[in-house]
Amino acid sequence: MWRDKPYDSKSDIWSLGCVLYEIATLKPPFRANDMNGLYKRVLKGIYPPIDQSYSRDLAQVISKMLNVEASQRPSCREILEWKLVQKKCREYGIDISHDLADIKVTKDNR
Repeated sequence: MWRDKPYDSKSDIWSLGCVLYEIATLKPPFRANDMNGLYKRVLKGIYPPIDQSYSRDLAQVISKMLNVEASQRPSCREILEWKLVQKKCREYGIDISHDLADIKVTKDNR
């Protein structure tokens, strides 16, 4: 938004990263005393790490989703294809195979 770029699916991935971070920490990832400070933190991607009681995998997932370069953020398909995500889905009895089949490959989610 602050870089004046159009909204796309990578914006959704950013939002999901923010939600996951806030679930883990009970605080938003980007905090500052004023809008200018918030602007700088968001554009630089500066946020405190999640607590070490959470897995390194979760920290890495959040980090990939909160990458300031939208082109470097994973697509929905890529997230569903991560071995970690597939393993956790199996552990919880969640079948994502139909979700993978339903995701159409477009310019936006390659």
